Amino acid sequence: MRKRLKGDARLQAGVSSHTIAHTGLGADPGHTQHRFDRSAGFSVAGFTLIELLIALAVVAILTTIAIPSMADLIRRNRIAVANNDLVAAFQHARAEALNRGRPVTVCPTLDQATCANQADWSVGWLVAIDTATTGAPNLQQILQVGEASAPSARAIAEAGAGHFRFAPTGQVEWGVAGGAERAIRVDASGCKNQEARRVIVNRIGRVRSEPAPCA
Repeated sequence: MRKRLKGDARLQAGVSSHTIAHTGLGADPGHTQHRFDRSAGFSVAGFTLIELLIALAVVAILTTIAIPSMADLIRRNRIAVANNDLVAAFQHARAEALNRGRPVTVCPTLDQATCANQADWSVGWLVAIDTATTGAPNLQQILQVGEASAPSARAIAEAGAGHFRFAPTGQVEWGVAGGAERAIRVDASGCKNQEARRVIVNRIGRVRSEPAPCA
């Protein structure tokens, strides 16, 4: 019996030794951990102070370049939107006058209901059927109201205060004397070079837009 027990103990010790040898576990935990880390391919990496400073410098340079470019893009877009809105309003008014056979007026407005006798169109504008054929507008039915472009963009009539009244023939009459055509200048704060626009309406009702130097 004792011999069998000793044999079993030796057998268990052999199995344990074999298991430890097979799994890589041993009396040295640090050595075993090192073997597992290396076999798994793990590594520890980080940034040095110099690398971090270089990255911050690059970000600062790119930000310095990008901010002015973005500001220019936003300004040009605001001018373009105000310009396109006015061009569309005049074209719409002329088309309505031709289709309805009645005068249709475009004018600046402060209350979205009546015409304002002023040169600043940045406050907003409206398109309306007009029962008058000369003189001050007498609005009967509002067809369209345009939102104010200020303070994002400015729209100022170059020939002073007044309105644009399109006759059923498509021709236009405005509230200021003289001239074969009349223009509204559109720009914005910080305008550069030829970024401004001129919305031009001539006596026969043709509408066009062209670049203009900033004031």
